[in-house]
This record gives sequence, structure tokens and C-alpha cells, in this order.
Amino acid sequence: MSASPSGRALWIVAILFVPSCALPALLHNGVVYTALIGALIAVWAALDFLISRRMLSGFQIVLPSDIRAVLNEEQTFAVELHRGSGLRQAPAEVRMAVTLPRGIKPVCDDVIVATPAPGNGVAIQMRLMSKQRGEYTVTQAFLGAASTLHLWELRKMLAVRSRILVQPSLTNISKQTAKLLASHRHGGQRIVARNGRGREFEQLREYIPSD
Repeated sequence: MSASPSGRALWIVAILFVPSCALPALLHNGVVYTALIGALIAVWAALDFLISRRMLSGFQIVLPSDIRAVLNEEQTFAVELHRGSGLRQAPAEVRMAVTLPRGIKPVCDDVIVATPAPGNGVAIQMRLMSKQRGEYTVTQAFLGAASTLHLWELRKMLAVRSRILVQPSLTNISKQTAKLLASHRHGGQRIVARNGRGREFEQLREYIPSD
């Protein structure tokens, strides 16, 4: 699991710690006050991280084993989030994202869902689109949430397994084939006139009704 400072943490530093850096120039013991404010913020952030470090444990993301998509068209696929029964502390909502291989783009990068009850799960719909046909494999998904005091943005990578098969549209292929056949009156065959058994004068024959 990884963590990065949240917007709230940056605002606290900007409002409390940055102005306190001017105290040494204004007060006799200004350095002490600046150090105390910095230490207070650091302890507060450390406690928040220790309390929240296991908030994303016990979750599981499940994808369909096979996802069939049509070239240059949006495809919807289901993503399931399961919560273990032994997980007590959990965020109110979580952010989910799926790492798609190169050549496939998500219509929406991530989604935010309410955390299911212990032992339950929730299913959501995500969309993707590909401009290149082929077979792709998805092996990673990510789960994110805010810490208890919202000082950290927590993120955890989860292993998944799914195959994406991108194929051209059969409807478009049928339409193109029909247009191609319709453009040739005889289905691509041409009638070629034959002058007897050859093109030399002595090889010509008399006209018959079938000519």
C-alpha cells in the first residue's frame, strides 16, 4: 500500500506551519514555537497513517474472465468489489480503477462507490474503447480511499485476471460486403465476347443465335 498527502494536509501545512516560520523574527522564542507547530503536524499525520494503514485490507476486485469488445466502439464491463467479513475499519467510500493495457483506453479512469457491508459486495459498470484489434490481458486493479482524518490518500494494488478480445464489427463488415457485391451486377464476373476460336480472320465462323 502507498500513501500521499491529501489536499487537506497541504492546506494545514500552508495555514499553520508556513506562517509560523516568521515567528523567529518576531518573538524571542520563535524557533521553539515553530518547531512545536511542525512537530504537532507531523505527529498528527503519523497517527492518522498508523490508524488508517489497514483500511484497504480485506478487499477484492473481480473482473469477468473474458471481455469482448468491438473495434472503435464503447464496451461496458462489470467490476465487482468484495469486502471481507473480518474487516472492521473501512472508509465510507472507495475509488476503483483498472489498469488497461496499451491500445485500450478507459472511457472513465476511475469510479467512486460506497463501501459495501462486511461480507458483501457491490458491482459497478465501467467502459472501455479500443482502436486496435487483438487480445489483451488485464492483471492489475487499484483501490484508493482517504485516511481517517483525511490527511492521506491511500492506494493499494490488487491482482486481477481478465482477457479482453477486440474484434471488428460484424455489422459493418456485412454492410461493406453487401455494397461491394451490389457494385458488381454479376457478382464480380464479367462477360467477355469471343470471336470464334481466335482473333485471326481465317478463324472466324458464321453467326449463330447463341452468340
